[in-house]
Amino acid sequence: FERKRAEMRTSLGKDPDELKGFHGSAEQNMLSIMSNGFDSSRRSGQVFGAGEYFAKNPMVSVCYCRGDRFMLVCRLVLGIQSTDTDLQDGDHIWVDECKYYVIAAPEQALPLYLVRWADDGDKNKKPTTTNEQLLAVLQAPGGWSSIAKVVKTEVPKNRPCYMSAEQTDALWVGYLRPDLDDDQLERDLKAFLAANDVKHTRLQVVRGKYTQAKVRLENSLTSEAVQHLNSAAFIESGVER
Repeated sequence: FERKRAEMRTSLGKDPDELKGFHGSAEQNMLSIMSNGFDSSRRSGQVFGAGEYFAKNPMVSVCYCRGDRFMLVCRLVLGIQSTDTDLQDGDHIWVDECKYYVIAAPEQALPLYLVRWADDGDKNKKPTTTNEQLLAVLQAPGGWSSIAKVVKTEVPKNRPCYMSAEQTDALWVGYLRPDLDDDQLERDLKAFLAANDVKHTRLQVVRGKYTQAKVRLENSLTSEAVQHLNSAAFIESGVER
């Protein structure tokens, strides 16, 4: 994972984006993934592209869990988003309707936590698995919770927009407030684009050192139009910036 991250940093000329993703699978697959990483030869389904699938919301991964209720929380490293499901021109795709990432290379994902989940009212039920190694992982010191602590992070000041190309069909939007959830930020960004008569085909919030968004446009914008957007008012959770 670290070697892949270093390679991507060199090819991109900057630190790649990173985020955490959820991966649901059959109980018998968990130890292999934790020990050896993801195996591209064992992929199945592949409806939205050839790669490993990671959801931003754990509820999306629930339907992929079989056997006892295990799920992995993984660290993902992202570079260039591909424009097709074959991932020929990028290292990942974002499937907006399902809210998950498809990662091209297995080494772009590092398993961090094994999580056993339960329905409401079923939280104290003991694991049904008899796999002693999985039980040992569950009993290891430390833990992880889906209830994240809200950390107040200073948002850097807006900076001037520089664009050397005459036009573009992609926008980078930052810096966004990290204390707002993705759904709120997406609503605010879509409202901002609509208010400025800008149509888009894809929009995704990416969280790394800073929170930002990447937007794929339906039609290219000129440099002048991008400069206009840069100076337009942006309403973020009811507060104008």
